[in-house]
Amino acid sequence: MSDKRKEFAVAVVLGLLIAGFVFFGTADRGHSVIHRACDGCFAAGMLLGGMGVILYCANQGAFNIFGFGARYGLNLILPIFGKNPWAANGERETYYDYCEKKREQEPKPVSHLLITGAAFLLIAAVLLVVYLNS
Repeated sequence: MSDKRKEFAVAVVLGLLIAGFVFFGTADRGHSVIHRACDGCFAAGMLLGGMGVILYCANQGAFNIFGFGARYGLNLILPIFGKNPWAANGERETYYDYCEKKREQEPKPVSHLLITGAAFLLIAAVLLVVYLNS
C-alpha cells in the first residue's frame, strides 16, 4: 500500500474511532441513533479538519516563533549545566536563519486530514438533514 493510502486509511480509522466514541458515549442521553451518528461524524470531522488546518499553518511557518523561542531559551539555560552550545563558533542562530532552515525542510502532508475531515462533515450534514426531516 502506498504512503498516501496509508495516511488516508489511518485518518479514516481515527475518524471512525472518534465518531464511535461520541456515538456510544452519548447512548444514555436518550437521543435517537441518527442524532448520535450526526454528533459523532461532526466531532470527527471538526477534529480531523482542525488538525489539518493547524498542520497547514505550521507548514507555512505560523508557529516558528514558538519553536525558536523554546530553542533559544534552552540554549540560554544549558551553559548553567556545563554545556555551552555557542562555544564552538561564538555566534548565535538568528530567527531569520531558523526560519530559513525550517523552510528548507519537507512540509508535513495535510491533505489526508483535510479531505477526511470534510468527508465526515459532509456525512454529518446529510445525517442532520435526515434527522431534521424525520
